[in-house]
Amino acid sequence: MSFNLNMKRSVLWCVCLALAACASFQSNRPAENDRVKIEYAGFITAADQDNQQAQLIWYFNFSAKPSLKKLESVMVEEVLPDKSFLVLVQDNAPVLKDGLWAGRTAGVPANRTSTPWLYAKNASTSTFRFTIKPEGEPPFILYQPVSFPDSVKEVS
Repeated sequence: MSFNLNMKRSVLWCVCLALAACASFQSNRPAENDRVKIEYAGFITAADQDNQQAQLIWYFNFSAKPSLKKLESVMVEEVLPDKSFLVLVQDNAPVLKDGLWAGRTAGVPANRTSTPWLYAKNASTSTFRFTIKPEGEPPFILYQPVSFPDSVKEVS
């Protein structure tokens, strides 16, 4: 019985965070050029395999415009707030499915040590750099800022 209750709480928490992150993202203008439009850059939390600890997972996606047919690679890095370039996704075999690319990270523990910003007071802002390389062409870069208000970051 407690497993089902814990699982339901985990699923509900994930849905709430995903919706809140999506709503938060909407307040930021999606990065866009003549080739792609960033559709989502955000996170969810989910229980690990043993249902013992929350994991933070970053999700990203963009839609390709008609001029972009095939991709060679996609890299997503977090460039702020730490001013270092942390590679979150390196996709060397990207696929556009119905004109959409999607990538995600492996989960990291969602705790005060590994994700302190999640527990910080006030909104947290991250900026992600998307390096997109079309097949047979030079890469291009888009930067996507995302703000996460306290209401999104409330972790119990």
